[in-house]
Amino acid sequence: MTSANLELPAARRVQIPEPAARCASVIRRVAVLLFENCSFIVTVVLGEIFQAANESAVYANLNVRYDLRFLSATGGNVKCSSSICVWTDEINASHRPGLDALFVSDGAGVAAAAAACDERLVQWLRRTHANMIPVVPLGEGRRLFQAACGSAERQPAGSGDDVCGAQGVEERDHTNVRLELMKGALILIARDMGEDCARGVAEHVMPETLPALSSLLGGQPDSGSVDRVHIAARWMKENCQSSISIEDAARLVDMSTRNFQRCFKSEVGVTPSAYLLHARFSIICSLLTHSELPVDKIARRTGMGNGDRLAKVFRRHLHLSPTEYRTRARRVAGI
Repeated sequence: MTSANLELPAARRVQIPEPAARCASVIRRVAVLLFENCSFIVTVVLGEIFQAANESAVYANLNVRYDLRFLSATGGNVKCSSSICVWTDEINASHRPGLDALFVSDGAGVAAAAAACDERLVQWLRRTHANMIPVVPLGEGRRLFQAACGSAERQPAGSGDDVCGAQGVEERDHTNVRLELMKGALILIARDMGEDCARGVAEHVMPETLPALSSLLGGQPDSGSVDRVHIAARWMKENCQSSISIEDAARLVDMSTRNFQRCFKSEVGVTPSAYLLHARFSIICSLLTHSELPVDKIARRTGMGNGDRLAKVFRRHLHLSPTEYRTRARRVAGI
């Protein structure tokens, strides 16, 4: 019989330039309660989700990290349906106030009458729920959670009505369980890291679930939002030579900055920042080619602040300085 320790490694240390280097990571502790003959896909998918979230946090320079733990009633190896064993900690030893979320796995063991009548396990689940820790029961795990928490539990705490349906186990398949996993995990990730990071994790781990997760990840903008996006886009293009910001554009059309950015990207195809930069670049490149204005003055006239900032942006996007661009553009234009 194969045995696997699927516990994720501790949050990696990342070298971040000062002053951000002294910002300590916030560790979110997520636990998965396993039972005999549980689906191995639960352990694998959750591991992939939170590993992807940690990598996304590093890339986005966020200070949130996830620590995933596997638990069982007695601890030790738990045999999954694929005959692979997963090492688990005992629930009492692992229960601590710092737990941020709990997934209750599916599997034949949880559906057994012995599991549902295990008073020690039931009391542990009740304490976890009473401490306002979000709980996401999966498949047959919902039966145990309802037995433990009774009518007090109408939906998984912090997860919304769409995280777990009321279908019987005979109506569930691996796709449904995987979708429940993704929904429950993305609610946590969106809360801690934002919708964009949550969407990126979904695209990386299970892109086929994105249509079913559209409401959770923001969905498509309505017609009213689309109209406001076009108004804001026109305003940014007309005023790009001023020192305007994305926040200014969002306020103009009475939208939150996050919702404005999401709707703008969905409708226009690029972020508001990229759109504004493109509008400015069109004017900057024209001035560099057809005028004798110094680079610093061009930067001030196009909302770029100063020549140093303009030079950095040029090198990042065009891989040459404004002066080099001017020389090449004039040569091509025969000026």
